[in-house]
Amino acid sequence: QQQQQQQQQQQQQQKRYISYQTRVVELLRKAFSIKGVFPNKRYHEFINNEMAQFLASDKSIHKFLDVSTKLVIGKCTEDLKHSDFDDETKDVIDEFGKLVVACVKHIDLDPKHKQPPKFVLLKAFFHCVHSDAMHRTTKKLVTLFNQRPYLRLIVFVLVELSDVTYASPSSYGHILWLFAQFLNDMRPQKCPHFTFSWVQLLSHSKFMPKILKHSDSSSAGAAPQESSSSSSSSSSMLQRCKHMFHDLLMHLLQFMDPYWRSPQSSPSVCALFQGTLRILLVLLHDFPSFLCEYHFSFCQHIPISSFQMRNLVLSAFPKNTQLPDPFQPNLNLESIAEMEQHPRISSDYLANLVPHKKEILDAYLYENDDRRLSSLVASLRMAPPGETGSRGFVIQYDLPLMNSVVLYVASIGGDSREHECMELVHHFAVQLDDEGRYHLFNAVCNNLRYPNCHTKFCSAAILYMFKKSKVDIKEQITRILLERLVVHRPHPWGLLITFIMLIKNPEYRFWDEPFTRCASEIESLFRTVASSCFKVFK
Repeated sequence: QQQQQQQQQQQQQQKRYISYQTRVVELLRKAFSIKGVFPNKRYHEFINNEMAQFLASDKSIHKFLDVSTKLVIGKCTEDLKHSDFDDETKDVIDEFGKLVVACVKHIDLDPKHKQPPKFVLLKAFFHCVHSDAMHRTTKKLVTLFNQRPYLRLIVFVLVELSDVTYASPSSYGHILWLFAQFLNDMRPQKCPHFTFSWVQLLSHSKFMPKILKHSDSSSAGAAPQESSSSSSSSSSMLQRCKHMFHDLLMHLLQFMDPYWRSPQSSPSVCALFQGTLRILLVLLHDFPSFLCEYHFSFCQHIPISSFQMRNLVLSAFPKNTQLPDPFQPNLNLESIAEMEQHPRISSDYLANLVPHKKEILDAYLYENDDRRLSSLVASLRMAPPGETGSRGFVIQYDLPLMNSVVLYVASIGGDSREHECMELVHHFAVQLDDEGRYHLFNAVCNNLRYPNCHTKFCSAAILYMFKKSKVDIKEQITRILLERLVVHRPHPWGLLITFIMLIKNPEYRFWDEPFTRCASEIESLFRTVASSCFKVFK
C-alpha cells in the first residue's frame, strides 16, 4: 500500500508538472509573439498581467525560470543536432533573453522600490542556468552537450542589463558581482565542457573592462556621483568583483596547467592558450595596474616553461610611471626616484609564511641569528601535497613558500637591511642544490619589473650573487636571465637593466667566464642576445 501511495503521489506530481510545463510553453509563445522595439508598452502589459502569477513569490519565480530555461535550452539543443546555429534558433534564445531582462527590470530594478534591490530574479536565473548546464554534463551524454545556447543567452542578458540607464552604479555593481559568482560556479574545474564559452564570458567587454575600469577609478579617488554611502557601497562591490576576477583568472591558469606541459598539444588546447594570452595582452595594454598588483599570484600559477607569458605579466607598469630608457649609457639606478618606492601588491604573499617561518627570517635579518636557517632551508625542500602530479614532472621544492620568502626579503631589503637581505639570499643559493637554486633565481627574477624598491633590491641581489659565487652558480644565473630574454618581446624593464649591467660592467667580468665560450653556438647566442638587449654593445 505504501508503494502504491508513493506511485500515485509521483504520478500526481508528474501530471501537475506537465500541466505547469504546458502553461509555461503557452506563456513563452505569447511572449515570443510580441513584436516591436524592446521594451515597449505591450511587453510591460504582458509582464504586469500574464506574468503576475509566475512572479508572485520567490518560489514561483524560481520554478518558472527552472522550467522555462530547461524548455528553451532543450529545444535549441535538439535543433542543433540536426542543423547549424541558424537565425531561428538564435531568435528563440534572444526572445527568452528579452523576457528574462524584462522580468529583472520589473522585479529587481523597479524604481518604485525604496530598498536596495535583492536581485531575487537574477540570482534565480543564474542558478537555473548553472543547474541545467551541470545536469546536462553530468547526468546525460556529454557528447550531446552544446554550450552555444548558454553563451548566447547569458551574453544577451549581460548586454541588456548593462544598458539599464535608471539603475544606480551600486545596482550595476551587484549585477556584475552576481555574474562573477556565476562564472565561479561554472569555472572549468567544475564544468570543463563550458570552458571556451567561459573564457569568452570572462573577457567580455561588458564584464572585464567594467570591473577593472571602475575599480581603478574608485581606488584613484574619482569624483563621487551619488551620495557618499551609495558611492562607498558601489566602490566596495566593484573591488570585490576585481578580486573575484583575479580568482577566476587563477582558476583558468590552474585548469590549463596540466595541458600545456605536454610536448604535443591538441588544437583545442592551443586555442585555449592563445585565448589566455590575448586576455593578458588586453590587460597589459588597458589595465596594466591590475597585472602589477597581482604579479605574485600570476607568476605562482604560470608554468615554469612559459617564459613569454611570465614576461608579459612582469612587463606591466602603472600608467603614471615613465620608464627610463634601459639602453642609455651611464644609467644610474640611484638617480631614479621611483627606485625607492614600494609597489602595490594585492596578492597575499605572507599567507605561505606561517608565523614561525617569518620569525626565522626576522631573527636573521634583524638580530643576525642564523641558528634556525637550516630548518627553513629544509622546509623549502618539501614540496606541498599534489604539487608533483599537477605539474607533470617531479618538483622537490615548495615553490609558493620560496616565492613568498623572496618577496618578503625583497620588501625588507628594498626598505632597509639591504646587506643582510642579500647575504640571506646568497646563503640560500649556497645551501640549495641545482634545482633549488633554479627556483630561487626564478623567484628573484620574478620581481625584476618596473622601477621600484623590489626591482632595485632583486637586481642588486642577482649581481651580488654573480660576483660572489662560483662558476656553477654564475652559469645558473645566466641561464635564468637568458631564458627570459631569448623569447619574443615584451621584456621586463628590470630584467633588461640587470642583464645590461652584468655584461657591460667590467666589475663582473662576464665575458671572461668559460661558459660564455664553451661552444661556438653558445658564444654566438650570447653575442646575439647581448646585441639585441644592449644596442651600443661592441
